[in-house]
Amino acid sequence: MNYATETSLGVANIRAFNMADIFFKKYLKLVDTYATLFFLCNAATEWLILRIEALHNLTMFTFVFLLVLLPKGYVPPGLAGLFLSYALSITSNQVFLSRWYCNYRTT
Repeated sequence: MNYATETSLGVANIRAFNMADIFFKKYLKLVDTYATLFFLCNAATEWLILRIEALHNLTMFTFVFLLVLLPKGYVPPGLAGLFLSYALSITSNQVFLSRWYCNYRTT
């Protein structure tokens, strides 16, 4: 962004010395470098989110499997439903916070 601002302020000098093509090529190279880093950062974030969701799904499956195997009446149905709803909200909160932190660290 700084390069574009300085170039636009000195456009008269750039054109006077016939250097517009050189500045344009350098600008495109800088944009390409930024886009590459942005893509890699987003790919790493998506990989992290995929791992977090897989871990939460495995935890939920184990929890539900254990609830099914427990004897009837050992855990009240309302309490089991409350546990499941909290576990689902924790999953979405963890994904949200991970995305927020990744975006915070890259800006």
